[in-house]
Amino acid sequence: MTSLTQVNLWGNEIQDLTPLAGLENLEYLSLIDNQIDDVTPLSRLTNLKKLWLDFNQITDLSPLASLTSLEHLSIKMNQVDDISALSPLTGLKTLSLVFNEISDISVLADLPNLEKLDLRHNQIADLAPLLASDNLGPGSEIDLRHNSLDLSPTSRTREIIAELEARGGEVRY
Repeated sequence: MTSLTQVNLWGNEIQDLTPLAGLENLEYLSLIDNQIDDVTPLSRLTNLKKLWLDFNQITDLSPLASLTSLEHLSIKMNQVDDISALSPLTGLKTLSLVFNEISDISVLADLPNLEKLDLRHNQIADLAPLLASDNLGPGSEIDLRHNSLDLSPTSRTREIIAELEARGGEVRY
């Protein structure tokens, strides 16, 4: 079993990820719709390229900091409020954090390869960190709907959105 490269455990009411810790060859792991609150056993899966953790009870992302091969990470519908642990994941191209409790997105400035970013349904008010990511340009997709954004015509938020669009990115807000 240690040679497995893909595992899909969608909707299995899993709570304990310890049995997965030895699957160090995994590149694709889907753990959508389980009962996971601790992702510590995943920290050894450094070959992971795609990881889905949607619809769980995760609050702490720090065990994911060692997963520097990740290109796609989805953590929709959890209870995450701090994404600073994602800073080392500089290879991320797609990041989905829909329906969490995130307000500070400053770590996104450390992720130079982001192309698709979904931040819907959070508590984000400051978009300035998005300007620091050079890859959020032509062809990029950013979804910011249902946040705490000041969308008045002369707001700084509108200026930032306009600049991201001028770079060639598609911004939904």
